[in-house]
Amino acid sequence: MDPSVTWCDMAQAVQENRWIDAGEHARNLLAWLEKGGFPPVITGTHSFDRIAALQTCRAVAEWEIE
Repeated sequence: MDPSVTWCDMAQAVQENRWIDAGEHARNLLAWLEKGGFPPVITGTHSFDRIAALQTCRAVAEWEIE
């Protein structure tokens, strides 16, 4: 998995209101991170990127779109 690509795919899905796709990308990236995978490059600060990615993915994965 390339976490940076998955992060961008998730962000694009959110921007385009493709909530099911966004949730899928979020769950995939969250599983990767929880298994110890490296985070996507968001700010370039590894420890902060890990926290930001974990929290964002958890939030997106839990969205319930009606």
